Amino acid sequence: MMTLGWIFYNEIDKEKIIKSKIKDFDFVREKDDPYKIKAPMFTHKELREINSKLPKINDINDIKIPGIIDSDIEAYSRIYRYYPSFMEIVLG
Repeated sequence: MMTLGWIFYNEIDKEKIIKSKIKDFDFVREKDDPYKIKAPMFTHKELREINSKLPKINDINDIKIPGIIDSDIEAYSRIYRYYPSFMEIVLG
């Protein structure tokens, strides 16, 4: 899956774009180098547990959850605000 995005603006809005600090986001790219999203696979229960500990301002390495490796927690912490959420609904 691939997601693409652009910002179109008039020259008079350039200062607003600069002040927004959009370039500070990890995933913003201005060249051809892609941002690869590593979305670890978690159960709903694991996601709830990790989400309850985020955002972790000081040190992401302080988050320890039995059975989940640190690198998966760290990768998820970079994208959790953009991670899709969904629910299954059974009718009938």
